[in-house]
Amino acid sequence: MAVGPLVGVEGDWKLGCGFSVYANASFAILYGNFRVHFDQSQEFVDGGEYCEIKRRLHACQGVVDAGLGIRWETCVCKTNVWFQLGLEHHRYFNQNRFGNYGDLCLDGGNLSAGFAF
Repeated sequence: MAVGPLVGVEGDWKLGCGFSVYANASFAILYGNFRVHFDQSQEFVDGGEYCEIKRRLHACQGVVDAGLGIRWETCVCKTNVWFQLGLEHHRYFNQNRFGNYGDLCLDGGNLSAGFAF
C-alpha cells in the first residue's frame, strides 16, 4: 500500500462520428512500505550454498503513466457508452530493492469499454 500526490493531464480530440483520439500522462510520488525476501540455494557434489536476503524499508518512489489511443462514444437512452483501443506505458522508478535499483516498466495494449449515466 502506498500514498502520495498524483498530477496529470488528459486530452480528448474529437474526430467526428463519435470517434476521438485520447491521450493522458501522469506522475506520482508514492510513499510506502517495501518488504523484500529472496531465497536461493545451490547444491554441489562437495556441499551446498544458501543465500537469504530480507529487507524491510520505507521509501518514496516515482511513477509515470502514459496512454494514447482511439475511442468511439455514443449516447444510448441518456447513457454515454464508449469503446477504446490504445497503448499504455507505466514506469516505476527504482522498483528493484535488492541493491542496484532498477526500474520496472510495463507496456501493453488496452481494449476497454465503459458507460456513464
